[in-house]
Amino acid sequence: MNSPSGLSPGSAGAQIHDQVLALVDPESLPRECLAEVLQSAFPRTLVVAVADVGEVPAMSTPVALGLLKVPGPYAPGTIAQGVTAFEQHLPGTPVIVTGCASDGFALEAIQAGARGVLPVTDPLRIAKAAVG
Repeated sequence: MNSPSGLSPGSAGAQIHDQVLALVDPESLPRECLAEVLQSAFPRTLVVAVADVGEVPAMSTPVALGLLKVPGPYAPGTIAQGVTAFEQHLPGTPVIVTGCASDGFALEAIQAGARGVLPVTDPLRIAKAAVG
């Protein structure tokens, strides 16, 4: 499922999208649930939810934000790989990393170039504020 509404980026029809958010999470259920919530919260944003950043299709609207979920348990080096993959596939896209709430996780994310860190222990209202 590339977007929670089942639309591919080229079939948006009459819907107008001001921006695109790329949600990357290798775990299907959390990815699809978060995509549904974000699409509902930001109806003018096309949420493209994929398991790997390389699956984000080419689109006419640039990706405004990447949300990268790093599944646990946290292993040093995994965040840097994910942020690097974003830079390779979607150059210049700001990335927020979400995952465990450890200090090492947050430090690695920031050192890797992420614009922010969103621990999965934060409430949904924090996630929506961070993305919005």
